[in-house]
Amino acid sequence: MGMESMTEKPKLTYEQAKKTMTHYEWSLKNEKILWFAKSLSVPWKHIYAGEQENPDFEEIKSHPGEWLAKNWLHPRVIKPFAHIQQRRFLYPWEHPELFERWKSASNFCWFAGNRGGKSVAGENFASMLAIGKHPLQDKGLKKKPPLHGWIISPNLPSESEVPRGEDAPILKKFYEWLPDMETGAPWGIRKFYRKDKIMSIMDMEKNESVFNFKSLDQDINKFKSEDIDVALLDEDPKSRPIFNEVTMRLIDYGTYSRLRFCF
Repeated sequence: MGMESMTEKPKLTYEQAKKTMTHYEWSLKNEKILWFAKSLSVPWKHIYAGEQENPDFEEIKSHPGEWLAKNWLHPRVIKPFAHIQQRRFLYPWEHPELFERWKSASNFCWFAGNRGGKSVAGENFASMLAIGKHPLQDKGLKKKPPLHGWIISPNLPSESEVPRGEDAPILKKFYEWLPDMETGAPWGIRKFYRKDKIMSIMDMEKNESVFNFKSLDQDINKFKSEDIDVALLDEDPKSRPIFNEVTMRLIDYGTYSRLRFCF
């Protein structure tokens, strides 16, 4: 797979990293994706106790349900959770008719305006699959790690080390939600190889999934000759050849359907 060689940076031990921050700060940083995944299986009324049909964050914070308010680590911090539209896209179990169609689907598309939570939902869907924490994996309906996938977005991550705030938005989302093993976490993002645009993600059982980052303006030949389990398209590809090549890479095989997410 031709990964670049890089000098290993000294790593903090798990305990050293944990001691450098308070308990709730550590949990927010290193268990964020776990809280998000857990929230998908919690009844919505235990997350939001108000009466609005589509509440915003401030409304939910003002009327937290039992699960959202219980056993958290700091009274002024809300634990991570999927909002109502993200739940309908990521795991709509509270809508039985939709859920029956949804749980066997292989293509998922979400159309919404800016700041609607699409990129977070897409990145978290891929991340949950990579660490084996999506509820469908627990039910045996989707393949567990290790997985191989493509992350396709308008911009490729930089080849040089840059401040994270200046890098490609989709890469920033992965680092925002997954623990970074280079800072001492025992699972999460093991390494991002900038030259090859490859991210290695380790789950808690030490299974390693690999995501290749690609951009929508790359030559069509960059999308050939690989079989993949997951493809995330962050924005409409607008290129029929790219869409067709992704489709070919995701032809079903064996027990599990491969997955494509479009945002």
